[in-house]
Amino acid sequence: MDREQVRYYIDRWELVKAVERRELQRMSMKRRFEQTAAMFAAGVSFPKDDVFAQQRAEEIERVRRTWEKLKRGKT
Repeated sequence: MDREQVRYYIDRWELVKAVERRELQRMSMKRRFEQTAAMFAAGVSFPKDDVFAQQRAEEIERVRRTWEKLKRGKT
């Protein structure tokens, strides 16, 4: 790639990032939660060991606490 092609590539990805940022800003909390839940559900199919299971349980609890705060209007 020459310098001009690299510049075009970088500029193009900056545009993509801007569009994604706007989409995320407009997305409802409900939709964000649905996407997060889908990612967690997909993770169920991965093998688990005791350490991973404990870390996952802690992360799920942290996410639940965060959502509870958001529902109560505290950020």
